[in-house]
Amino acid sequence: MTPRAPSRLAVLARLAALARLAVLVCCGVLMLFQALPAAQAEPLGGTIDQRSRQQVAALFASVREAAARGDGAAVLAQLSRTTLARVEAIRTAARLGSAAPLTGFTPSEKLGVLGLRRHFTTAQLRSLRTPELVGRILGSHGLKPETVRDAELGQVAISGNRASAPVLVKGQPTPARAEFVREAGQWRVDLTRSTATADTLLRVLIQLSGQSEEAYLGRILDRFRH
Repeated sequence: MTPRAPSRLAVLARLAALARLAVLVCCGVLMLFQALPAAQAEPLGGTIDQRSRQQVAALFASVREAAARGDGAAVLAQLSRTTLARVEAIRTAARLGSAAPLTGFTPSEKLGVLGLRRHFTTAQLRSLRTPELVGRILGSHGLKPETVRDAELGQVAISGNRASAPVLVKGQPTPARAEFVREAGQWRVDLTRSTATADTLLRVLIQLSGQSEEAYLGRILDRFRH
């Protein structure tokens, strides 16, 4: 029998952190007022824009502070339209209760739905406004404020209307990378690529575990209880 490799546990821990961030800030955390129209594609360029770098860094700092103080409305206001639309789909599925099938949802989206169902009653999911829901999750089940404030961006790369940067914690690199998109001239946090990465990792880990998808996602959510 081959022993479980430590590196696999490290990947699981990193995945849990990444998936949790997606759930807290968008996936299973929130889900917005009504499905917003997806952002229209904008042409990409290759020009490095120092002003855009500064704007992206300021956006990240604003979202970080809003998350640290549990301000759900401020966090939602900084997310991209595509991210918000996906979040709304997750919230809608969670509000329908456990009888609703999750056909067509990716692993990270299912994690968001199941997380919401576990932490909130159906009545709460139907009555709480999105900012209130996000605020409760950030305050009760989210990262500690001091942990959030330890996060910072590394070197920001600009490519037309998209930007990305590694996320550092206390100046040390992490596996996470923040993604941004410019919509109507304003930079917004875009979680679509981050959740796609989480989905890829989840699918690999689920296959390696030999468990069903439902069982494995339940295992991740169990870790959040402690």
